[in-house]
Amino acid sequence: SPILGNFGEDDRGIPAASVREFEKACKAAGKSVDIKLYPGAGHAFINENTGGYRAAAAQDAWTRTFAFFEKTLKK
Repeated sequence: SPILGNFGEDDRGIPAASVREFEKACKAAGKSVDIKLYPGAGHAFINENTGGYRAAAAQDAWTRTFAFFEKTLKK
């Protein structure tokens, strides 16, 4: 299955280095993977109810997510 990942580059729970390693491993295994790290964003950057909300990154992540669903979930 294809993989989409939207991560905050400053997320302390999922370090950017781990995200990059995951992406590299997926590609080495021949998987379809689309990973994006958002600079200046931490964990829950998409949640408007947190102090870590980043509007531009959140909008882009939602756009990417809906496009991914449209592409991969269509019959």
